[in-house]
Amino acid sequence: MTPGLDRLVARIRALFQRGELDRDFEAEMEHHVAMKSEEYRRAGLDEAEALRRARAEFGGTTQAREMHREARGLPALEEIGRDLGFAFRVWRRERRFAAIALLILMVGIGLNTTVFSLVNTVLLRPVPFANADRLVFIHNWYDGISFHDLSGITSQIPTWEGLQEANRSLEQIEAYDPFSVRQTYRLTGSGEPESILGLNVSPGLFPLLGVAPQLGRLLRNDDANKDAPGRIILSDQLWRRRYNADPSIVGRTIQINGEAVEVIGVMPRIDAFSSAFFPAVRVDFFQALRKEVERSWGNVVIQIGRAKPGLSIDAVRADLNLALALAKKHDSRRDQYCTIKAMPLQEWISGNLRRPLIFLWVAAGLVLGIVCFNLGGLLLARGAARRRELAVRSALGAARGRLARQILTECGLLVAVGSLLGATLAAGFIRFLSIRSAVEIPLLQSLHLDATALAFTVLVGAATAFLCGALPAWRLARVDDLQESLREDARGTTGGRERSRTRGALVMTEVALAAILAVSAGLMVRSFFNLLRVDLGFQPRDLIAVRLDLTNVTNRPENINALLAKVQSLPGVERAGLSDCIPVERDRSWGLYPVNRENPKDQRYAGAHVRLISPGVFAAMETPLIAGRDFTSEDRKDTAQVIIVNQSLARAFWGKENPIGRPVGGLGRDNTFTTVVGVVADVRHDGPETGSGFEMYLPYTQVDETPSWDLMVRTKLPVAALTTELREGLRSIDPDVPLTKARTMQSLVDRTLSSRRLMVWLVGGFAALALLLASLGLYGIISYGVNQRTKEIGIRMALGANARVVQGQVVSETLRLALIGLGAGLAGSLLAGRLMQSLLYGVAALDVVTYLAAAVAVLGCATLAGYLPARRAARIDPMVALRAD
Repeated sequence: MTPGLDRLVARIRALFQRGELDRDFEAEMEHHVAMKSEEYRRAGLDEAEALRRARAEFGGTTQAREMHREARGLPALEEIGRDLGFAFRVWRRERRFAAIALLILMVGIGLNTTVFSLVNTVLLRPVPFANADRLVFIHNWYDGISFHDLSGITSQIPTWEGLQEANRSLEQIEAYDPFSVRQTYRLTGSGEPESILGLNVSPGLFPLLGVAPQLGRLLRNDDANKDAPGRIILSDQLWRRRYNADPSIVGRTIQINGEAVEVIGVMPRIDAFSSAFFPAVRVDFFQALRKEVERSWGNVVIQIGRAKPGLSIDAVRADLNLALALAKKHDSRRDQYCTIKAMPLQEWISGNLRRPLIFLWVAAGLVLGIVCFNLGGLLLARGAARRRELAVRSALGAARGRLARQILTECGLLVAVGSLLGATLAAGFIRFLSIRSAVEIPLLQSLHLDATALAFTVLVGAATAFLCGALPAWRLARVDDLQESLREDARGTTGGRERSRTRGALVMTEVALAAILAVSAGLMVRSFFNLLRVDLGFQPRDLIAVRLDLTNVTNRPENINALLAKVQSLPGVERAGLSDCIPVERDRSWGLYPVNRENPKDQRYAGAHVRLISPGVFAAMETPLIAGRDFTSEDRKDTAQVIIVNQSLARAFWGKENPIGRPVGGLGRDNTFTTVVGVVADVRHDGPETGSGFEMYLPYTQVDETPSWDLMVRTKLPVAALTTELREGLRSIDPDVPLTKARTMQSLVDRTLSSRRLMVWLVGGFAALALLLASLGLYGIISYGVNQRTKEIGIRMALGANARVVQGQVVSETLRLALIGLGAGLAGSLLAGRLMQSLLYGVAALDVVTYLAAAVAVLGCATLAGYLPARRAARIDPMVALRAD
């Protein structure tokens, strides 16, 4: 060991052996004093004089002990320890101040850690899959479609196969069927029957993504054969809920839709795949996507590929379109209308949330800024009360740097404890958000307080400590100010104007930031309420959708008509009908074109959402019939083929002409045309934020499909009461018809707004907190000013000043600070409004009503903050004030 390192180790060891070393030093000193004293006694001095001279020769024992401690230990570290000990004693003396400061810090830092964790999980951190930077989302594309249109962005099985064969940029391309998760399955055995959701995935998808089961194995290629026995992988949630986390479930068979299927594995506890691709949807099991079964189903798969190392996304896009062109050339089965587009998987999963989350992060940062300014003002006000103490210490020789370090240490300790409490609070917030299964934010299930978030908390804490402590330390440790403080105390004068201006500037900044948050929250709230007022084309209130499994129902039209008649006769049921695709939850598109007999070449092809329905659905949904008629029981398989279209499709095909009686083609009905018999209002099938697009409705009696049905019931009965009535009523018709799932349409609509609702709650909470902190800051500075001016106010009132005048002056001073801060805040809100324009709906970024409401809120809080000190000032007794000094 080198001499330098040996000395360092010795100094560190000395910190933990302080008592023992002090005793050794005392013993050594006593030994030397005794030896010197004995020497003097032999020289002829008496014992007392010899001892005195010996001690005088060695000097002060206390000074020697301190020099010995400095030589053997780490003086800087020991000084910090003394500073921390002093800070703890100050906390005990000023418990109220410490409690308020810690509460402010805990909330500010906790909120910022929570928001950072959300931003980090969704935006900053790579998606939780293997080789995340090389994963590519491959989708179909038609002009005019949106990413909400699954039929538009999915591809056909032959297209997927063609890309697998012809591409040169991707190592592997796998797929999943997003439509499959919108079908319910009936799980029986081991308890009450229940409705579950399953997803069809290609066997290579999970290995591509690096997803491994916690039990059993993944799907293999032979599981995807057309005649292969049924094999599934259970979700962790279903495994724990239904089978009590029994590991022996692997290898057993369970009953799904009345058929035995083998459980081959259990997914991880945190299902990253479902969390990323199907947020707010509970996927209960996964099964193999069978190409030969789904080959003729049209656009059914979404593809995910892994790019070869070193290739850019632009190179992948160019190669995929070349591969598709080659595939079309050599095989006419490839989708001729398809245009392949690709994007990084990270962008697909979180791209739409980038602006909202960054805005939320900025809003949380503004709250933290207000916390810093508020705490800085509190420290300045508290420091002003300690100026005499600091002045005395300065007069006794304490350097300015030593005083500043003490103040910074006190602030740093305060922030450190506040950061620890904030991290604890953030852990609770994060846990609360991670279990919000109804919030459509991808990867929310993966949200947790990780090392990166804790590092961010430490960084934020350090920045907060510097911002909060630097100005008070610099201001309070100025030697000339401390000397002036002693002179002021001697004269009995009040505090200096410069300190008041500093605190005023801090409060005005707080008010400005609070105003920006108030305006932003107001714009978000108005946008949210505008969305709630959007005409969806149907009335979700008092509308309940109940999933029926009619797979085994024989004589389907007759039985379904009997079921509907029975349902409509139940007490409390106003109207009812059946639909295979309900708004918000499910969609699919078919192609069609208007038949122009005068110009046969005019075949304007369009894709439209298609719904198979029974008579009564429009009445139950309260969707207005604009022209023509509804379907009736006379629309049978052996009668003319009929269709109902929405207004947008009718307008696109026939303009202002009457569409009733017009033929359309392209519906795959053996080259027979279908006649338009009705036009209904547009329905926003994807929620309030997305337009309706083209829609068509077909009578279920004329289509050779057996889809999953939803019973749409208009009733004021609760869901539980309705399902009980339905179960009893349907048992008499067909005891084999189960009710697998019931939900209110209002809850489904609310789910589409869940992420925006969360944003509104968070930003609104930030704004409310900002107004509260700004009000506290205003209250603190005005209250402190009143205390400092007690003698002045007493003199003025003794000379005849009216209490109301004094009160008005205090309130006017409060409003002066608030108005200056409000003006700066409204100016900053102009920029903030432009930046958040894409987040707004139905409201302008410069909405006057919102700005006025925010200004009123800020001034109202400021008036309240100033009223209490003003009331106290008006009650000052002049004689008491004059005797105070």
